[in-house]
Amino acid sequence: MKKVAIVLAAITALLGCAANYNGGISIAEQKRIEAEVEATRNAAEAKFPLYVQACKNEFPDAWDTHNDGIQNLSGQYAVNIAMISRGQKIVCSVGRDSLQVERVFTGARTLNLSEYKAELEKNPKTLARPGNEAYIEPDPPENDPRLSYKNVRIGDSIARFKFKIPLYACRESACSFLQSSCESSFSSAPRASSAECALGTSYGGATPKYGYATFSEGKLSSVSLTISTDQMAVLDATLTQKYGKPVKIDSTPFMNKMGNSIPNAEKTWIVEGEKLVLTYRSSVVDEGKVEISGRVADAQRKEDLEKRLKANTKDF
Repeated sequence: MKKVAIVLAAITALLGCAANYNGGISIAEQKRIEAEVEATRNAAEAKFPLYVQACKNEFPDAWDTHNDGIQNLSGQYAVNIAMISRGQKIVCSVGRDSLQVERVFTGARTLNLSEYKAELEKNPKTLARPGNEAYIEPDPPENDPRLSYKNVRIGDSIARFKFKIPLYACRESACSFLQSSCESSFSSAPRASSAECALGTSYGGATPKYGYATFSEGKLSSVSLTISTDQMAVLDATLTQKYGKPVKIDSTPFMNKMGNSIPNAEKTWIVEGEKLVLTYRSSVVDEGKVEISGRVADAQRKEDLEKRLKANTKDF
């Protein structure tokens, strides 16, 4: 019995040791390491503006700075700042203790700072992310008078449109959005909640059912938004407050399929040579439309109309 008791005591001691170890590290040691990691993370968050400033010291033109975490680079001894510099998306990695930029991730390569700057001088495009070599323009100033949609102006690049309005899916010369499924009619845009859809595609507080943007030589030339008629009155007031009274109002009634005449209005604003048209009732009685276009789109429409009329004269 005495031997049995000794064996049981030994087994109990071994089980007790096993309960305090995991892969050779005691639970106490694990907790100490976890506490250190958490303390380091909290300290990094508290000093985050300093890490951002370290990046901006090296990249003064940087904008859209935010914490990239460990999405692209290790965060064990560094804080990683995602940003746009010289129109390209990069990640600037700053040493936690040194507060110096140590690495730069371009989406294609990871380089130290001196290597990145040397490569950038030789050929900026070699550092661009695959499939994203186009320049992304910075945000315009708040008092910029030009027409825009979600802070993308007529004449801005398709790269900026994709960056600012990711719920649209784009082809080479057009981008589209369909609210009913919160995915593009081209079916490659990311899914999102209805609230994210509304916030990410709204115009003057109104939520489009459908959106379509066209591009000429990679630059935004027009935006067309289909919006419920019941949102048009508030949107009309918002546009009037922002741009003043419209230069033209067409009150031609809307005719439904039954031949009934329904009150309607089409209002036009001209802002910095660009055109904004709001129509209370467009193709159907309960849907209106907002159209934003620049000189290029207007010239293209005129040219298309002339071609169509010329072709029609031969169709007899």
